[in-house]
Parts: sequence; C-alpha cells; structure tokens
Amino acid sequence: MVTVQEVIERTFYISLLHETLKRGLTINPDDYLEVVSGYDIPVPTEESEVRFLRDKEDIGSKFVYVFGIGNNQVRGSKDLPRITLELKAYYPGDIGVEKEDHIQTPSGVFQAIESDYETKHTLIDVHLCANTEAEMRVLHDIMYRALPARGYIKPYLNDYEEWKKAGLMPTGNIYIEVGNYYDHPDLNHGFLEKVYTYEVKDGLLMETLTDTTCVPIKDISCLIIPEGTDGVLLEVP
Repeated sequence: MVTVQEVIERTFYISLLHETLKRGLTINPDDYLEVVSGYDIPVPTEESEVRFLRDKEDIGSKFVYVFGIGNNQVRGSKDLPRITLELKAYYPGDIGVEKEDHIQTPSGVFQAIESDYETKHTLIDVHLCANTEAEMRVLHDIMYRALPARGYIKPYLNDYEEWKKAGLMPTGNIYIEVGNYYDHPDLNHGFLEKVYTYEVKDGLLMETLTDTTCVPIKDISCLIIPEGTDGVLLEVP
C-alpha cells in the first residue's frame, strides 16, 4: 500500500523532473522500462539502455540528472549538474486527527482504519549540485518553478500523464514551504552544492486497517404500527 509519505516523496521528484523535461534538459527514466516476461513490473533491457544513452548524449553537456529519495548506490557517482532529494526528519504536526475512521470497500462493507492522533511535518532536502555558477542558476530556476517557496503542489499518484493534465485540486493538495538553506560545497572535488530544506505541513504517516468491519444499513424497521397497517418500513437508499 502506498503511504502518504511515499506520495510526498514522489510528488517532489516528479515536480522537479517535469520542469526539467519541459526545458529539454533531461529524460524520463520510465520511458526506458519495458514489459518483460517473468517480471511483475517493467524493467530496463539492453535495447532500452542503448536508447537511453543515445538520447542522453543528444542533450549533451547540459544534461541535468534528477534523483528522487534513494541511497548513494542508486544515485551513482556525482555527475553534474544534478538535483537530488533527501528525506530528513518527521516532526509533530499542528492538527489532531480522529484515531479511527471508516472506508467503504468494493464489496460495500465499511472497513475501520486507524491512524496517529496527530499529523506529521516532513522535512525534505533539495540538493543542487553544479560545476559552475551558470549551471547553478539553471538549477535554481528549475527548483523555484517546480516547487514554490511557499504554496501548494498537486500530489502525484503514479500516473504522469494524468498528473500533467490536472491542476490543483479543491482539496488534498500538499502545502510546502522553504524552512532552511545552507551551502555544502565539495572542496575535494571542486563543485558547488546548495541545500534547501522544504517543510511539508500536516501529513498523515500511516493508516492501518483493523479487523473491524461494519455492514451498511439497508433498511430501518420501526416498532410503529399505525392503526390498520402491519407496520412502517423506512428504506435507506
């Protein structure tokens, strides 16, 4: 089950990737995954890897690497320019929530779910790494257009084409704001690195299904027997 924290992380990544794609400065890794027999999910192949490297070479030295939240092995060596995300911490939120709620399953039965008593603030670092100030200016512009310094972004739910077409929703958007900034230059390798800490306000970390189920009410029988009738039946649509 995809949790709210995963939605937040993926939304940050896809927002940065989308803005970079619009400028023709990167390529979408998902375009190079193919359905292969024996695998449950699309995977890269030798042919798609050759196509990936060819398309990357066509962009040239302006190519910008965009990495989501992952370990150093996933991100590889620090090829520049690049934008990476790093999950930092969780803090108690400002809003209390109901401990128990109910969702309706496809079968029509209501399933009880439990959550924390309060929301959580999430801190995510955006790392901008570049060789020159000219490259850093480009990375800054990508970040500021993809992620407002203070405002809302629309959540990404694993459908990029649908996400691109949709605007902000009446409710359910993610509120973010920059809470900190610091320089973190790599003096050993001689490149620039600036880090912006975004705070995501009042997210729910995890919802847990319980064993409690509630059968929906179909009718209400009342012990009212008007004269001359067999009773009264109130139907609930």
